[in-house]
Amino acid sequence: MIDVKFYMLVEGEDNLYLALYDTEKNLISSYSNLNQSKINNYIENLKNEEEFFISWEKEKKSEYLKLDKTLLEYLLEEEKFVNSDFERIIKKEIKNVPLLIRDNKEIEDRLDIYIEINDNLLTKKNVMDSYIYSQGVFYKIDIEKNTQFPLVDLFQKIDKYELESYGTLILKIIRI
Repeated sequence: MIDVKFYMLVEGEDNLYLALYDTEKNLISSYSNLNQSKINNYIENLKNEEEFFISWEKEKKSEYLKLDKTLLEYLLEEEKFVNSDFERIIKKEIKNVPLLIRDNKEIEDRLDIYIEINDNLLTKKNVMDSYIYSQGVFYKIDIEKNTQFPLVDLFQKIDKYELESYGTLILKIIRI
């Protein structure tokens, strides 16, 4: 059995990923035969399912595991969930989310939308369901349960004339 000492969050170009490390801080490359735990069992099942479907989807192989909502919720309960400096990742509730709207540098009539937390502009790769990751913290956003729009839909490139419609969408997503 392989003993997993750390579950490390890896920020990729397009998503958040997970890497497993042993007690000597060596990357674990095989997801089979991990010590028994709720997280490790979930990871093994995920990898087995991925290997079954890989031939159809033709996804590129990665040494990291793509993070999903269920895995994230398991990890947030775990003290071994760390960032790239092996510092513990924590969870916090957040009530207000500042949106930053900027002119698009390439197209004159377009706007880019970002979320700002602790002076960091975040993109949709930092969003996982109702959580936003920034500097070692997953912030839980209180989203209306019956909304049909996920948090990731806030990140858009919109035309300037669509700003009013976009504001209406935001009001439906997040309680004010």
